[in-house]
Amino acid sequence: MLRRWLGQPHVREWWGNPDEEIGLIAFGKQVDGTEGFVIQLNDAPIGYIQSWIPSQFDNEDWERDLGPLARGIDIFIGAPAALGNGSTIIQAFAQRLMAQGHRHLVIDPDKRNRRAIQAYEKAGFVRFAETGESILMEWRPSVSELRE
Repeated sequence: MLRRWLGQPHVREWWGNPDEEIGLIAFGKQVDGTEGFVIQLNDAPIGYIQSWIPSQFDNEDWERDLGPLARGIDIFIGAPAALGNGSTIIQAFAQRLMAQGHRHLVIDPDKRNRRAIQAYEKAGFVRFAETGESILMEWRPSVSELRE
């Protein structure tokens, strides 16, 4: 199911080769504390969401600079009919992570991915930096509460 979703044009554009991504998802779960979940809407699987620990990576300065309680979020909606539900899903996931004690939530969409950026902003994420091809955004609960 994940491989099929990762092969969808609207997902593959941002996530890359499905076989490589499946390997990274499996590797992260086993090694670096990544927690991944299949998203369900009305009891039907529609996508994938994960949290990861940026401070365990050293690909970018911003990852190293975040503390151990920070979590990064990655998401894709695989079912084309479910597109448009991202902000609600992200907001619920962010609230779940905060309830677990994580105090800094970040997401790093590609600068060209306007649909994702808009969904994250609607969910309460605000831009705090840019790096390479990505916009760095952090969750500010007061922003998302104002939009409810």
